[in-house]
Parts: sequence; C-alpha cells; structure tokens
Amino acid sequence: MDNTSLENVKGLVTTAFKLYRVHFRTLSATAALILLPLALVGRAIESLVLYEVQAWSLRAACSSLLVSLFVLLPLSIIGSTLAQGAIMRQLHAILNEKPIPTPGEAWRSTMKRFFPLLFTSAQVALGTAVGCCLFFLPGAWFLFRCLLVTQVVVLEGRSGISALRRSSQLVRSAQQETLFMYGIIGAIVLISDVSTHCLLPTAWSSVGSELVRIALMPLALLSIGLFYHQVINRPAPASSARPSEGVPRTCAVAETRAL
Repeated sequence: MDNTSLENVKGLVTTAFKLYRVHFRTLSATAALILLPLALVGRAIESLVLYEVQAWSLRAACSSLLVSLFVLLPLSIIGSTLAQGAIMRQLHAILNEKPIPTPGEAWRSTMKRFFPLLFTSAQVALGTAVGCCLFFLPGAWFLFRCLLVTQVVVLEGRSGISALRRSSQLVRSAQQETLFMYGIIGAIVLISDVSTHCLLPTAWSSVGSELVRIALMPLALLSIGLFYHQVINRPAPASSARPSEGVPRTCAVAETRAL
C-alpha cells in the first residue's frame, strides 16, 4: 500500500471513530434493530446443525458447510447490508450538517429502499456462496467487488446487477483502500471473538461475541460510508480540471460534527 492510500484510510478511520464515539448509542441501536434478531436466528440454526452432526461423517461435514455457505453467510450479508443502509442515512445527515436521525427515523427512511436492498444483498450472498464453493477465491473476489453496493442502492437509486457493476467500478478505482476496509471488518470480528472468549465463561462467549460485534459494527460501516464519499468525489487521474472539493469538505464536516 502506498503512502497516499495509507494516509487516506487513516483519515477515514479517524473520522469514523470520532463520529462513532459521539453517536455511539444512536448508531449501535440502529444496527442492533436488524443485526441482533438475525444473529439470534443464525445462532439457533448453527446450534441445531451442530446438534444434528455430533457424530462426524462426510455427510455431516458437507451439511454443515452448506448451511454455513447458503444460510448463515447470506443472513450475515443481508443483515449487514440493511444495517449499513440505515446508518448511511444517519451519516448522510451528519455530512450535510443536519441532525442525526433516530434509529426509528433511519429505518423508516431505509424501508423505502428495502426491496432493492434485499434483492441486491441476496445476489451478493448467492454470488459469494457459489464462489466460495469454487475453491473460495472466486467468492472472496466477488465479495471484495461488492463493498459499496449498499451505498449505491441507497444513495444512487440502483439495484440488482446495475448496483453490482457500479460497486465494482468504484472498487476498481481504489483497490488498496478497499482491501484495508475489509481488514477493518475482519479486525472487528477478531476483536469481538477473542475478547469475549477470554473474558466471559464458555456458556456466554457466543452471545457476548455477537453483542460486541454489533456494538463495534457501526465503526466499520461509518468507515465504508466515508470511503464511498471519498471515492465518488475523487477526480479522475487524467482530468486536468481542478480537483473536487467534495472529499476534504466531507471529512472536515464530519470531524466538525464529531467535535
């Protein structure tokens, strides 16, 4: 990663953390409204599958893998996409120097794009699951290109294949930063799992891990949202026009609101 990309992502994460700290309760409550029910459903399905496959066999292992790829993974992707849609509404208000919507207001606004979000996130989940069945790398590559799908659906009004193509186009213009964003998400998952397994009894570690992950997830979603605004305001390399003022203003406004 070159120095410019590194400075970009440092600035994004720093701004996201300031916003996260100031609006922690609102953002966490917004994310929890969808992530917590889906997490409980996912844990219930996972427990049921583990109960059914207590005796190891090739069939049991395949069943567990298929459930993970085609049930648990889609639940996670759909949940994070919907949560990101609601948090994007709140971030958009902050960047435009407006009062941040309450969780209820954010979700009411997001419901206007519910079916496009659901349809597009289902495509992302299916493509990722099928790709992971093909020796994992195609699925990882597909998910990598879909990082900005939610922002495209919510703010640009696209859906389906059009949203996937637009996200892929934006990601191609900033691949190093995109990789770093996935690193942030991975770090949040790792921190939530390790911290809860070390601090909580075994019986409570799974529940604690989900709660910590839900509490930290808005930080990653804010970083991705700011990243989207930075990418779309970035001037084309070959353009001789004056660089857009959108990116510095975006970060400056966000930091001002955070302070």
